[in-house]
Amino acid sequence: MKMKTEKYYKIKDLPFNKVIFWSYDFDKSELSLFLIMISVIEKGDLGDLFMLFKIFSFQELHETYFNEIRPMLSGEDKKYYKFRPDMKPDMKSVRLMDMIFKAIKEIKGRQINIINKSNLNVA
Repeated sequence: MKMKTEKYYKIKDLPFNKVIFWSYDFDKSELSLFLIMISVIEKGDLGDLFMLFKIFSFQELHETYFNEIRPMLSGEDKKYYKFRPDMKPDMKSVRLMDMIFKAIKEIKGRQINIINKSNLNVA
């Protein structure tokens, strides 16, 4: 089985407010997509959430959210709460992120249909 190599991103190179990453050394820290997404979900606004989709691929975000973040935020995966007893399930964030993923997927589908239809009209 092939091991997945995790990418790390310099937070100073990302177009987010420093406040979102207040607990990290903004100029030196490199974070995984998981940590970036969690920070933006917890401390960002709606514009920041949509900015994730401009910076990272839909597939990367989808995999990270549905495989790692959603189970944690929804409380389905209890292992996180052993290490962070102060953390509680956050269903508001789960519902919001689920809606955003659904909307982005639908928009992407419409863009593909428009491109395909325009290709058919070429003489």
